[in-house]
Amino acid sequence: MAIQDSNSERRNLSLLSLCIVVYYAAGGHLADETVRLQIINVSFSKPVVLVYFIWSILFWFCFRYWLLNHNNYKESLFIEMDSTAVSLFFYKYLVSRFRLSSNYSNSYYQDKHWVKVCKSAPPGIKFQHIYKAGTGHQQNESIEIETIADKFHLIGHAVIIAFCKPTISGYFTPYVLFLAAILLGLKDWL
Repeated sequence: MAIQDSNSERRNLSLLSLCIVVYYAAGGHLADETVRLQIINVSFSKPVVLVYFIWSILFWFCFRYWLLNHNNYKESLFIEMDSTAVSLFFYKYLVSRFRLSSNYSNSYYQDKHWVKVCKSAPPGIKFQHIYKAGTGHQQNESIEIETIADKFHLIGHAVIIAFCKPTISGYFTPYVLFLAAILLGLKDWL
């Protein structure tokens, strides 16, 4: 099976981490002190060097992935937070935060208010309410994220997006696999 990923650093880190996780989870170990590769007729009498090499490669892949991708997910996350409909739980919070009533006469929708998370400058996020003004033109009002409750609800919104959209999960999955490989390796070593 071919693993196709446009991000080679993510692919390398994920695959090597997953191989190490499967090795330790399945109870893998070296049967004796020599390792043989039958394909090219090579044997290694010091397998510990191969172990150090694999762990070094794993840390190198993690470093490369972090180096090239540590800021890439933020812009996509802002776009997804801006375009994703808010959950019912978050919607109710935003309606109360903007002190909106159940009067939808100025709303673009007949049965709800148009509230969302949007990007602000410098790179930040704010809450936004979009409505029809008396003239029928679009107006909006914004609230900066200030309170702990704002931050809590924003994190909840990001968690929901993590399970619905690929940006957050695609970024953090290699790190989760890397940590799992490290923890399983330490558990076996200790």
